[in-house]
Amino acid sequence: MDLEHNYGDVLRDAFYYNKIIDIKPYLRPMSSMTEEEKDTLRKLWQDAQRKPELSIKSPEELAEYIRISSTVEIDFYNEYKLDYRNLISKGLALPALDGMYND
Repeated sequence: MDLEHNYGDVLRDAFYYNKIIDIKPYLRPMSSMTEEEKDTLRKLWQDAQRKPELSIKSPEELAEYIRISSTVEIDFYNEYKLDYRNLISKGLALPALDGMYND
């Protein structure tokens, strides 16, 4: 039995038949970022700005640079389960419990 496939089918069917009404992720408020996490993010920003091949000559190249930089930042926020879109205040996410995502 393909458990992953069956799980996907169950979720799809639940949404299709409106059996699941409200799913909210548990996210960490941005204010909960540790100094270590802030340092990691600063390093990611610095690394993105120091690319030796970076030579922006057109609006398209600037847009691509911004897209890549944004992707790195968003990946960081997602990895640390941070609420960078303010979903908690909008009622679309729940605040993670203390230590919930500690490894």
